[in-house]
Amino acid sequence: MFKTSFDHIKEKIKYGSLNFYYIILLAIAYFYFISGLFYYNIPVRQDPIPLRHRGYIILFTISLLILSYLNDWTKEKIETVTYILVYSVLIHLAYIAYLNFYDSYLALVLIAFMIIINLFFKGNKVAFYCNIVMALFVGSTLFITEELSISFKLYYFAIYLSAALFSFVVSYQKVRASNSLDSLNQKQNILLNNIDTQIWYLKDYDRYGKVNQAHADFLGLNKEDIENKKLSDVVSPEEAKINKTVNKKIFKEKTKIKSEEWLENYEGEKKLLKIIKTPKLDKEDEVEYVVSTALDITERKKAEAKTLERKQMYENVVETQKEMICRFLPDTTLTFVNEAYCKNFNKSKENLLGKKFIELIPEKEHAKIFEHLQNLARNKEIITYQHEVISDEKRSIWQEWTDYLIYDDKGNIKEFQSIGLDITEKKEKEIELKENKKLLENLTNQAPGMTYQYKLFPDGSSCFPYSSEGIYEIFELSSDEVVEDARKVYGRIHPDDYDRVAKSIQRSAENLTIWKEEYKVVLPEKGLRWVEGKAKPEKVEDGSIIWYGNIHNITERKKQELKLKKQKKRLNFIIKGTDAGTWEWNVKTGEVNFNERWAEMIGYKLEEIVPVNIEKWRDLIHPDDLKRSDKILKQHFVGEIRSYSVEVRMKHKKGHWIWILNRGKVTSWTDTGRALKMSGVHIDISKQKRYEQTIKELNRVALKFQSIDSKEEICQQNIKAAREILEFDLSHISFVKNNNFVPLAVSEGMKAEILPLDHGIIGKSFQNNESYLVLDSEKDSIAKPTDKTYKSAISVPIQNYGIFLAISTEKEGFNQRDLELAELLIASTKAALDKLYYQKELKYKSFHDSLTGLYNRRFLEAELQRLDTERQLPISMIMADLNGLKLINDSYGHEKGDKILIKTAEILHETLRDEDIVARQGGDEFAILLPRTDNEKLNKIIKRIKDKVDYVNNKRAIPISIALGSAIKEDPAEDIDEILKKADDNMYQNKLSESKSSQSKIVQGLLNSLSVKSNETKEHAVRMSNLAVKFANKLGLSNFEINKLSLVATMHDIGKTSVSEEILTKPGKLEDKEWEIIKDHPERGYKIASATAEFKLIADEILSHHEHWDGSGYPRGLSGEEIPYLARIISIIDSYDVMTQERPYSKAISKEEALAEIKSCAGTQFDPKLAAKFIEMMNENF
Repeated sequence: MFKTSFDHIKEKIKYGSLNFYYIILLAIAYFYFISGLFYYNIPVRQDPIPLRHRGYIILFTISLLILSYLNDWTKEKIETVTYILVYSVLIHLAYIAYLNFYDSYLALVLIAFMIIINLFFKGNKVAFYCNIVMALFVGSTLFITEELSISFKLYYFAIYLSAALFSFVVSYQKVRASNSLDSLNQKQNILLNNIDTQIWYLKDYDRYGKVNQAHADFLGLNKEDIENKKLSDVVSPEEAKINKTVNKKIFKEKTKIKSEEWLENYEGEKKLLKIIKTPKLDKEDEVEYVVSTALDITERKKAEAKTLERKQMYENVVETQKEMICRFLPDTTLTFVNEAYCKNFNKSKENLLGKKFIELIPEKEHAKIFEHLQNLARNKEIITYQHEVISDEKRSIWQEWTDYLIYDDKGNIKEFQSIGLDITEKKEKEIELKENKKLLENLTNQAPGMTYQYKLFPDGSSCFPYSSEGIYEIFELSSDEVVEDARKVYGRIHPDDYDRVAKSIQRSAENLTIWKEEYKVVLPEKGLRWVEGKAKPEKVEDGSIIWYGNIHNITERKKQELKLKKQKKRLNFIIKGTDAGTWEWNVKTGEVNFNERWAEMIGYKLEEIVPVNIEKWRDLIHPDDLKRSDKILKQHFVGEIRSYSVEVRMKHKKGHWIWILNRGKVTSWTDTGRALKMSGVHIDISKQKRYEQTIKELNRVALKFQSIDSKEEICQQNIKAAREILEFDLSHISFVKNNNFVPLAVSEGMKAEILPLDHGIIGKSFQNNESYLVLDSEKDSIAKPTDKTYKSAISVPIQNYGIFLAISTEKEGFNQRDLELAELLIASTKAALDKLYYQKELKYKSFHDSLTGLYNRRFLEAELQRLDTERQLPISMIMADLNGLKLINDSYGHEKGDKILIKTAEILHETLRDEDIVARQGGDEFAILLPRTDNEKLNKIIKRIKDKVDYVNNKRAIPISIALGSAIKEDPAEDIDEILKKADDNMYQNKLSESKSSQSKIVQGLLNSLSVKSNETKEHAVRMSNLAVKFANKLGLSNFEINKLSLVATMHDIGKTSVSEEILTKPGKLEDKEWEIIKDHPERGYKIASATAEFKLIADEILSHHEHWDGSGYPRGLSGEEIPYLARIISIIDSYDVMTQERPYSKAISKEEALAEIKSCAGTQFDPKLAAKFIEMMNENF
């Protein structure tokens, strides 16, 4: 395995490979790095190589390595580049050795390195040129060096040139030899890949090496898909497993193996291959690889088979000389006959050879014989057949022939060979026997079933020497199938009856008594059948016993018997399963027959009930039910209803009444149509009646729950109903509160505790919203009773509220029906709780604002009427209106506006007294009702509201602004509605005076929030404002227009306040949806500016600052002078600033590049005149 891995590594880094050159580059970088560390850490002497030299060479080497990974051209030129770099390193070392300071040792090492490199590299043109450059450099550096003598310089240079020339020539010759070897290998590969013999070698027992084309073609693969691959990657797992076993043996035993194997090629054709696997041993006498060859010998083997077939034919002729033997052509012309053939036909060979044997056979047999020969030629199977021959004496002779095929060298049918017997005597006896048999069959086939002769031999074997056609009806077998062996008949006998039938036959044989038996048989088509057999035995001389008898089908009779038996059994099961009492009534005599169960129902034993008649039964029926029973019975007697069914009460022996379901039907009638006999059942339905009564009681309780308006009272009534109706003595209801079950209603005598939500069965029941029945708390680990006397329990969840738990001190104190009734009770409880909570929620919503949670207008109006009394005077009113809500909605959306409304509601609620009433009138208006509040207190409350607003605004980017107005009712005669209107008017006056200031603050807040999202946006606005003023002066605009333009520069991106920070600062390209959001900002900015009088005059410029001169801009697609003048100016300034400043999504470009872009877009994106003026200004002033 280690050797294989090492070979794989050698293959990866072999000379000339890409990895080989990568290793050289890494070695150069490593040399410079390690040698530098050496001089740095062991400062014995000064480092001869400057630090920057090391850095440049290491950097260049690593860069070249990385570039060869990324660039295909560099990868293709890696050999040349590596040569140049290696010789450059030598030149660098020569520079250090000769010019820096001379070191003879280093000079010799340099020569040695040069020799090694020349011998190691290919002696190509690149190496030649590198050697020339190296020689020129060494010569020139020696010439420059002053500390050496002329003679030493010449001596050293001569040594260097000799070494360089010698090593290069050796390397060159080595390359030529390698190329010659490659050429030879190439020719060898061409030869190997053009022969039919498959050749491949194995690196180890499980891996391919090289393969030739013939082997690849056989497998239907490319050579590259096979070479160096595992066997399991190329052939099937089964074939790979077999090959691995053989290969392991070769590698282990080091011996050649030969074999002949049938293998399938890739087209599915089976080929016989002669395979030779020869191991190649290395110097250590270990298997280095295995050479395998495979030769297709399929055709050769076929030829050998044909030769063997001819030989076998000859042997057959020799071995059967006493029989008739002949050979003939496909047209029946005889080519060979033996003496027995001639004797049988009473003709000489001369009279037979060349003649067609078909002429010796009656014409009626011709078609059959030719059909036989055609089948033989088609199916190539040896066939035996019989036919009649007419002798010279016109006597019929019967012969039996066996034919064979003889093939020529090409595999075509050449002749037929046939071996025959004279079977005339045998045929005559068969005909006689057949006639007698036919006569007997005609007689026996008329008898029902199967007439047969059964023979039992002394050795235990048996057969049916004779059986009539009825055998197929009985056993679905033919007579021929059992004439020699009776085992197929035994195989049809049902396993349940087999031993019984076999034993009865044995007893009949031993005692020679008549055999008679009924048993089942299993037939392939008809399935299960019943048969009855009867036969008389007779012993013969050889000790065998022969029975003569008949077997007939009794299936229908058995079906009827089984049906009656099943019906009777089923009826007994039904009666027993229903736990019913049965009765049979003789209507005419009044006598009644009851079973024991009927008497047990009413507490009696059957013998205790006397007299047993209909009058006794009527005495036990409740009087109120007897009339109804008689009425239904009469309806049945006259045919109005098909059966009698009535529920009645019967008196129990102990004195109480039980409920009985009485059902019956007339089973026989008199000739005059009157009821004669009637039968039926009594079923005890007392439990069902009690269950029905319990359901009624629970429905009554459910109706009562609906009228209760307290959850505590509902739960208490639930516990009461559980005790009185369900007979649950111990139960409680616990509600979920603070992650615990807290008892709300508990039955008397039960201890209930506060328990965690995951406690025992109640925790599981609540979490899974599923009811549970615990029969034995000691065995149920999840039960966790709080008292050791609690043995069984019922747990029912009250969804979203809590849990109902019933406890019993007895094991199995509850059953499934108890659980179902408890679930019905809890369903009613939950419905009542749902109704109660819904009514409370509905009441709350009818008087509260759904957004802020404050009281609504409806509640305020009701409270105004309630509190408008002299006792509440003075009554103060405050009206509050939220300034700038529309502006905020337009800027940030209604979700932001809703948050402002909620925050305003919190401010008002926190600053007011408990007795004060604050309500949301609608939209952005709030009303505050202050009973018993004079002017002094009113002003303090207003001040608290304003102070709270200021405090909150210190922490908000967008300020909250509230306009307040107030009024006081001090005279009882004043109309409270007029006071409310007066407060509203005062608020409106204050709103008008504060509106401009508040809107300006909101706009400033919007700008501040935009700068928080993107600091670049704020700086962008400042730069644009400065540039806009300079450009306005260049254009000669008025002071009003200059101020307006400066304001547009500051406000033009105000619409981006609604754009998320993620989009504004996204470094990459925006997605389509994100770009649509950005393109929406001019319209949003227009709405914000239009909402304030201060900024309304620049709204149109903000809307249009992304329009293009050619109409391709947005949002309205304006063109030319349709675009406002100042918007055209801002468009140029905006674009210039964006291009010259770093953005998350783009890099800055120079002023010259930006002005060139503006010039190229003049007439399309920008106003051409303004663009020219802007370029002129920028070139003059900057």
